[in-house]
Amino acid sequence: VRTAWKEGPVLEEASLSAEAVDLLSALGEVMATQEPKWVQRIDQSLQSATCPIAVLRLAMKWLGRLSEMLPFPTPPLLVQNPLQPIQSLYELVIKGRATGNCLARQAASHAADITGGRCYIFAWEGESRATASIRLTKQGWRLDELQGADGETPPPRAAVLKALGL
Repeated sequence: VRTAWKEGPVLEEASLSAEAVDLLSALGEVMATQEPKWVQRIDQSLQSATCPIAVLRLAMKWLGRLSEMLPFPTPPLLVQNPLQPIQSLYELVIKGRATGNCLARQAASHAADITGGRCYIFAWEGESRATASIRLTKQGWRLDELQGADGETPPPRAAVLKALGL
């Protein structure tokens, strides 16, 4: 099912906020991995929205419901503050939007890796904001990516590794 609300350029022309565009894009990506009946229900729901605020509210509602259907596993490592595990698809999209990185735009692929036990993503909630992902390798869990919020310099790699216990 392909509709206008799933296409970024159409969404931007509709004067939706960047947050709404990211949420709807993430929702469209996640929907591509779901059963057709869910795609149809979500599609019909969003098409019934009468204004951009209603679209945003519905997108948040559906991401919340899909988060319940795609539970993230328990984080594979016990971490120390200021590192916090991102524990749901909904949180992944919201944190990705807040940090201005690819988490929101690539939520479905990240969620598939997390639920498949191949990676896990954490939010750095210190003086600076960032996200860190770990990936399971033959040698165990390793720091994979570290991105500062909105293009800022991320925290020192050594501090993140210490918080991860690696």
